Amino acid sequence: MLWGAIFLWIVSAAFLGLLLLKHKPRPRHLSAKHKTRLPYERPEPLGIENKIQNIDFIIYHSLLDSGMYSENIKYRVEQKNNKRGVSWEYCEMQIPSKKNVRKFYTLLTKRLKKKLPGISISFEKSSSKRETITIRLQKLVTHRLVFTERKIRPAERIRGPRPRIAIVIDDFGAVYRQAKEFSKIKVPITFSVLPFRRHSKEIARMAHEKGFEVMLHLPMEPYGYPSINPGEGALLLAMSGRQIREMTDRCLDDLDSYVSGVNNHMGSAFTENAEKMKVALMEIKRRNLFFLDSLTSPRSVAYKIALSLNLSTCRRDIFLDVKQTREFVNGQLRKLVSIAKKRGKAIAIGHPYTVTLKVLKEKLPYINRTEAKIVPVSELIK
Repeated sequence: MLWGAIFLWIVSAAFLGLLLLKHKPRPRHLSAKHKTRLPYERPEPLGIENKIQNIDFIIYHSLLDSGMYSENIKYRVEQKNNKRGVSWEYCEMQIPSKKNVRKFYTLLTKRLKKKLPGISISFEKSSSKRETITIRLQKLVTHRLVFTERKIRPAERIRGPRPRIAIVIDDFGAVYRQAKEFSKIKVPITFSVLPFRRHSKEIARMAHEKGFEVMLHLPMEPYGYPSINPGEGALLLAMSGRQIREMTDRCLDDLDSYVSGVNNHMGSAFTENAEKMKVALMEIKRRNLFFLDSLTSPRSVAYKIALSLNLSTCRRDIFLDVKQTREFVNGQLRKLVSIAKKRGKAIAIGHPYTVTLKVLKEKLPYINRTEAKIVPVSELIK
């Protein structure tokens, strides 16, 4: 009996230990390493923007692995359209080095062919001082990499009117330390705070008191719901108009009077529904707020409906940290500046990751002094 009791005690202790190990809470970090945040949430074959983001990522890491990555790479970004109504982002990169170009080309070709079947890549040596790699996706030129021995001068302070950019950081609310660290950035970024989280109201108050613009990061139904859960306060397609209005008001009231505008958290399914979006946007307008379409679906109608309602609105141009590496975030910043120089303004959305924080702390003050004026997102609305 005694040995049997001891055996049962040992087995029970071991089982309890396994349960505790299995459910051990994850530590709260500023980053979520190895996580990829796709530009669009739709669970269908990758659209052209997703594929272009993947090409960007492969380019950055191939440059790194070939010893060719440089902080002095220059970017030129354009929005292209063809006769079939296809729209895509074209990026030209000027890389101030010709060392190891062939090695880079071989590595890049191997990685692109493996990840994106059907892609084409070509190499051209136009002169002794200039070599070009062109990447085509579905016969569309998406990237052109120009390698040159010519030194690229660092940006100088721009005199006169500068293009304007806004940086929105989403997903604040659960961890106060995240927001505290981002509040140390010496330029006017915009804080977007989720409702009903442990520190939501505290973070909104802190950011507002420090002079930062605050937005409500309003949860909306994504594709894949309920397996993919946007969290408490979400607007769902099954809701009536009255329920949508009430939930929108509850979320806004949770952050008191600190909020100047709203952008959607997830919402790839909800933002495609014109009838439901109109109800939410009318409530946002009634509160005299603006709306930023996070553009989590290429078929989002949110921006179009907001314009039809004469609601102050805008939409994001890029996500900063789809891939959480220093090189990718830095490259996205360079692209953001390029878009702003082309259009006069541009909006990026990032997330409270360690790598995003480090790059923004280092780069934004310099960009603000020399290339583009960083402003709250409300200054870029229509």
